[in-house]
Amino acid sequence: RLGKVLGHRMVDVNTGGNAKLWQRGVDLVQEIAGLERGPAEALLQAAHGSVKRACVMHACQLDREAADRWLERCNGHLSLALRQTGEPRDR
Repeated sequence: RLGKVLGHRMVDVNTGGNAKLWQRGVDLVQEIAGLERGPAEALLQAAHGSVKRACVMHACQLDREAADRWLERCNGHLSLALRQTGEPRDR
């Protein structure tokens, strides 16, 4: 209900905590976005470590700021943001 999970995966991860959490974030981006490790890590870096932001940036082809606005409109729920990737919005 709080938008911290997607299915059975915790996507609201503080990837800056340590190397293990960073790798967990990369794994999540790989799995959710369907990317190889290198592109997933680059995307997570561009998203400043936010798994949710990285996934929205990839799925909706948005920059970091637009992805934040889109997530905010979806109340921080990644599942909702990804379901509505076809909805019109500012880029």
